[in-house]
Amino acid sequence: MGLFSGVGRFLFGKNPAEAANPYLEQIPGMAREQYNPYIQQGQQAYENMNPVLQQMTSDPTGYMNEMQSQYKPSTGYDFMR
Repeated sequence: MGLFSGVGRFLFGKNPAEAANPYLEQIPGMAREQYNPYIQQGQQAYENMNPVLQQMTSDPTGYMNEMQSQYKPSTGYDFMR
């Protein structure tokens, strides 16, 4: 506890953050049901992206070459050339 928090408590009484903590601690349990679909989607996205990320980190040059091998200019670009 710092000097200013002690002075603030002396002048203004109880710390509002301490009064709010019991209510704030209830939020994770109450909100888990509503957030669970989003948590599951994030975990599924991680599972889908993990092999790609591992390939990118283990062989970045090979990954870039594979991406660039599939590149095809648009017909509009070819027309302008």
